[in-house]
Amino acid sequence: MRIDVREAGKVRILDLHGRLVLGTTDPLKEKIQEILAAGNTRILLNLDAVPYLDSAGIGEVAACKKRAIEKNGEIKLIKPAGKYHMAVETVLALMFSQAIFDDEMKAVGSF
Repeated sequence: MRIDVREAGKVRILDLHGRLVLGTTDPLKEKIQEILAAGNTRILLNLDAVPYLDSAGIGEVAACKKRAIEKNGEIKLIKPAGKYHMAVETVLALMFSQAIFDDEMKAVGSF
């Protein structure tokens, strides 16, 4: 798992690269904690280059969202529609109702 961080105004965009599965989630956890500790509370996870998420990956995305909420922050997702198995799509949609975008500009503007 590689994570590239970019800024768009007050939004931190994390471009995730690679599978987000058991054994690869620590870099995401650490990066989110680092960003929140620096006082940045608007975070956008770009899943465009994540070919696969397993339950551990989904669990870590949910935990990141919880950490952000605890710091009065918000995490939203960029994820092309139809990218993942229907079960994964459903879980993400339930966790991120109204916070999943397929366009980066729309996602940044939604903060």
